[in-house]
Amino acid sequence: MSQPARVSRRPRCGCVGGRLRWPVVRPPDSGQDWLALTEQPLSVGDAYEWSVQDDCGAVVLFSGTVRNHAVDDEGRSRQGVGHLTYEAYESQVVPRLAAIVTEVRTRWPDTGRIVLWHRYGRIELGEPSVIVVVSAPHRPEAFAAGQYAIDAIKATAPIWKHEEWAGGADWGTGAHPPVDAAAVPSPAPSDASSPARSDAPSPARSDASSPAPSDASSPAPSDASSPAPSDASSPAPLHPSVAQNASR
Repeated sequence: MSQPARVSRRPRCGCVGGRLRWPVVRPPDSGQDWLALTEQPLSVGDAYEWSVQDDCGAVVLFSGTVRNHAVDDEGRSRQGVGHLTYEAYESQVVPRLAAIVTEVRTRWPDTGRIVLWHRYGRIELGEPSVIVVVSAPHRPEAFAAGQYAIDAIKATAPIWKHEEWAGGADWGTGAHPPVDAAAVPSPAPSDASSPARSDAPSPARSDASSPAPSDASSPAPSDASSPAPSDASSPAPLHPSVAQNASR
């Protein structure tokens, strides 16, 4: 009686030539930073739970998911997007993520744990393509560091996406040469609950020791030859990458 043919099964982890074809997304053995570029699905729950610490009262998580539409550079709608395919310069992505972490910890020294994950390959509607988590003692720092981190990923990481929609297929819009993490500005404070910054410019006011004249018929003249000075202490504007593809 003949023996049944043996079926060769490829490992689900995608081993090629004795090594992993993509990094396994698992917590680091030590340290406060969890960085990954992977083809595996990203787990929002795992990223959040790992980031919770006793000394951090705020955990901010951003998950960029695939949506069903896009807009090209001319403002034309791409309806019926079915999935995205990401390609990456693999050897450079994690070092770029590490540079972002260095900037976060320089600008917000009290930051706790940081998760920066990006996926590549084919990603279906509703699936996360990028996850950023930042924990910190207080929410203003956590929000600011989290927004900076996703802005910096989009501005610095050599990752490109290909879109397929009902009317065609093309690369995602808004592509630009990657920049250094240090060149990405911190986000401007926009949360009304954030404490006032000590370096925020003060609004113009009249000197309390010199009361304004009571003659309403004599409005203060405007000096057209003296333009209002620009305040160098104002926060830098958001990097243009914020306005790019939100489908990450």
